[in-house]
Amino acid sequence: MHISDRTLFNSVNGSEMRVAERSSGGQWGTTTLHSGNSTGWYTSIAVSTNGTLAATWVDLDGDDTVWISMNYDGTWMPAEIVAVNATFPRVGFVGEDPVVFHRDITNTDIVMSSKNNSGWSAEFIADQPTNFYRPDLATGPDGTLWYVFQKGYDSANGDADCDSFNECSVLMVHHDGTQMGTVQAIGYADPGQGVYPSIDVDSAGRPHVSWYATDDLGITVSAEGPNGWEPVTVTYDRASGRYSEITTNDEGWETVYTFDQEANGTIVYLERNPTEQDHDLVSDDDDLCPNTPFGESVDNDGCGESQRDTDNDGVLDVNDLCPFTNSIEASDVNTDGCGASQRDTDNDGVNDALDECPGTPAATAVDNKGCDAANQDSDSDGISDVNDLCPDTPYWAKDSVDSDGCALSEKDSDGDGAYDDFDKFPQDPTQIYDSDNDGYGDNESGNSPDGCPFEAGTSIGTPAGCPDIDGDGVADSVDDDLDGDGVVNEEDAFPLDASETIDTDGDAFGDNMDPDDDGDGHTDVKEVDCGSNPLDATSIPPDADGDGTCDALETADSGNETPSDGGEAEGINAMVIGGAVGLVVVVIAGIIGAMMFLSKDEDAPLGTAAAVSTSTTQAEGQQGQMIPTGKNCTQCNAPGVVHIPAYGRDYCSTCGQYN
Repeated sequence: MHISDRTLFNSVNGSEMRVAERSSGGQWGTTTLHSGNSTGWYTSIAVSTNGTLAATWVDLDGDDTVWISMNYDGTWMPAEIVAVNATFPRVGFVGEDPVVFHRDITNTDIVMSSKNNSGWSAEFIADQPTNFYRPDLATGPDGTLWYVFQKGYDSANGDADCDSFNECSVLMVHHDGTQMGTVQAIGYADPGQGVYPSIDVDSAGRPHVSWYATDDLGITVSAEGPNGWEPVTVTYDRASGRYSEITTNDEGWETVYTFDQEANGTIVYLERNPTEQDHDLVSDDDDLCPNTPFGESVDNDGCGESQRDTDNDGVLDVNDLCPFTNSIEASDVNTDGCGASQRDTDNDGVNDALDECPGTPAATAVDNKGCDAANQDSDSDGISDVNDLCPDTPYWAKDSVDSDGCALSEKDSDGDGAYDDFDKFPQDPTQIYDSDNDGYGDNESGNSPDGCPFEAGTSIGTPAGCPDIDGDGVADSVDDDLDGDGVVNEEDAFPLDASETIDTDGDAFGDNMDPDDDGDGHTDVKEVDCGSNPLDATSIPPDADGDGTCDALETADSGNETPSDGGEAEGINAMVIGGAVGLVVVVIAGIIGAMMFLSKDEDAPLGTAAAVSTSTTQAEGQQGQMIPTGKNCTQCNAPGVVHIPAYGRDYCSTCGQYN
């Protein structure tokens, strides 16, 4: 570092505020901005981006007035008052507008004054009861203003402890050109005397602060690192530290100029030698990224944004399109740092796993499904929006849409005002409801109206949709043969039972199932076999001897003898003798009968033809002829149905039913 020789600007013979400027030829000259009895204290000067100059000072004569003078295009303007009863001004620029930080003595506050149409107005920053010595202001490369000051305790009000917010601290605040930031404490300040803080901002926009270390009679230098502000105290071998001024070089290393308090009053400077390679305030021993570009904010590992690989996939974050790849996929990423579940092959901003339109051309605007306007399918029903008449189909219906992209709940095919999912007749504009779900609409004036809208039916005539017991298509209400058995209801004893039409004896059982049609106590089978009329209760099988077997079935040899009226012994003897004789007669008769049968019809089965012939012969004399029909029974499907001309009906002897 080289320090130029001391230059004498001008002699001071009175109380004036002057500015020294060097011309293009290297000559220094001065300009008086203000004269007074005690003016020119606590001066400050700043220059804007466009070269406008501003100078401030305090006139201690009277009311401690803060003054400012502006220089536009090389000409200094007349001075004007910024604030009265104020001190320690520091001037800077917000854009091209000057602002002045100073202390309000009346309210013991730190404020920033700016000019408006009506004059200067002050914005509160912090309270400042005592020990406000030599604040400082610096401007960063982006125009941000950084202001540093000291705060002690309120000794004037009996407070002698550093127990309130930010007491006994070096404080800093910044203004970004739009608004004031939050005041923050960056280090300890002796409450008993001034520490004269100084601030500079390096080319990376980082503030560096120095102040007087009263305990060590040295200088404290602090800058913000990954773990916050890191103060370092430097003790010079001669008492120094008051009225320090800090500067930084292109790499952010500090040089501090300070006043030597020994008798000769020299100014000394202290330089901080580089302590680590990239000046990121992380020691090289702990720095995983020792070559961090200057000015980059680093993490605790000393790595800046351009060096970080957050997901450890081998692709730096600045190049990693997927900086948070999970540990499972981190070892198998593509050049963009993306695992299988994160890739976006067509670079449309939608991962392949979610992209419904892969292969979208580059630089094409897509929706959140990865589809451009021509292929977008907002409701995911498989029909693109440009062809979808119902682009907002609900998710639960998207799998049941038609070629127009419409679900039943979204279309009204017949235009009757009812959606198809509600309309029981979606193709018939005259019908909507079918209360009984029989296929006929409730609207009596519509097509195929339901004659019985609240009673399901199968009738197809008029009325339609009504109960039809026999299934002949005619509604029961107009059907003259409800059971469809061929007998009209008025003549049918059982109009709802197709298997019955007659109930001869009125016992509520139809003749087809009634074993005793006439209710005379003799089964129909018995009456037919015995020659009586099964449909006439007054006609019963004749049984002359009362033995329970009708006469027609009695054999010729059984006789119709009437028991004698002799005594008991005589009767018993007669019965014994008669029984023996009868047994012999029966045996002989059986032998003779068999011989006669064999001699009459040698081809007939033994006993069958003779029995039928005999039965028929006996029946002919009492009930008429029984003629074999060769048909099967309509009730039990057994063969051998015969026709009885006397009754005009067919009869089945197997089940005893008339056909």
